Amino acid sequence: MGERGQSVEIGQYEKTLARFKNDEFLWLGKRLIIEIEAPEILTVLKRVDSRGARFTAHRLRSEISRVFRYAIKEGHCKTDAARDLVGAIPPAQTMHVASITEPVKVGEMLRAFDAFPARSWFCAHSGSRPCCLSAPAN
Repeated sequence: MGERGQSVEIGQYEKTLARFKNDEFLWLGKRLIIEIEAPEILTVLKRVDSRGARFTAHRLRSEISRVFRYAIKEGHCKTDAARDLVGAIPPAQTMHVASITEPVKVGEMLRAFDAFPARSWFCAHSGSRPCCLSAPAN
């Protein structure tokens, strides 16, 4: 992980390390990498997926594979057991939601929010107005 920390943003490094601490180290962390096989990694990935964190399971498989590639480079093992698990966890389902993309209609919507009778009560109790504008999806 130290080598990875030098090539990515600190926030990304911390997220990766947290995923390892929360999901991988508990089950595989104390074993030699040469002893770890694909079925054991799949068990860890299924645990993560079973709690509803499918995207995290995919990301974790990729990060475990990165560790195996590093171990191969350093001569600690010969194969990447996580590579064989590509596609073992079904893809995450993307949920599309309706949105207003035309500027004129966005303005109409904001004026409708302002005209809503309970707006003053809502703003006073929530501390903000409804968030309706978002950045495009990545």
